[in-house]
Amino acid sequence: MKISEIASVKIEQLPLEKQKEVLDFIEFLQSKIESSQIEETVSFLEAAKDFAGCLDSKITDLSYNQQYMEGYGE
Repeated sequence: MKISEIASVKIEQLPLEKQKEVLDFIEFLQSKIESSQIEETVSFLEAAKDFAGCLDSKITDLSYNQQYMEGYGE
């Protein structure tokens, strides 16, 4: 027997008021799951800001080496 079938049998044995409480709890769990799945979009720069400048280098900008991307994609 599947969990949903067992739960359904047990819920049917409860008084109507308790069945409503179970339904409210299920809806609460669903909303919790949905809200945790919604992730805020963050740029790489924002996500890595705590690590910016952590290397021992005087280069403060990745565009410092202008020749690095020359010929890329050709």
